[in-house]
Amino acid sequence: MPAFPLAYGVLMIGDPPTVMLSEAKGKPQKGYRPGDRVGDFKIVAVTGADVTFEWQGKNFTKTLGELADKEASKLLASAPVQAAPENAPASAAPVAAPAVTSLGGGSTADKQGPGQVVTPSMKQCQPGDTTPDGAIVDGYRKINTATPFGFQCRWEKVQ
Repeated sequence: MPAFPLAYGVLMIGDPPTVMLSEAKGKPQKGYRPGDRVGDFKIVAVTGADVTFEWQGKNFTKTLGELADKEASKLLASAPVQAAPENAPASAAPVAAPAVTSLGGGSTADKQGPGQVVTPSMKQCQPGDTTPDGAIVDGYRKINTATPFGFQCRWEKVQ
């Protein structure tokens, strides 16, 4: 029996899910779905935890842990982690957006506080709003949340 492919994860986007596999060590990763062939195996089913392969008419179900590239996992685990300096701030301060001139004239830089309604209990931030995080204006509290894509600003109604 040939060696099973190496697994790097499952994308649970769409139906059926896509499993990221490599035919063998050193070969590139690629997304596969049920019905696709990877090496000598045909993929029968993919879940968030395991993959079922068919080889010579027999089905074999393997967990992602069993298929994981052990050397890549060891390299990641042994990589040194650098601690943040002790005097580093807990979070980066958001950068204020430049003033924007609206089509109706005037600048939005002087507009502070909650903007347009997003939901009954939330409003969006104004471009260039320099109101500090946590401030309460017109019954709404300003909240900045760090995301992988930068800071997300919103105003939530105070209960």
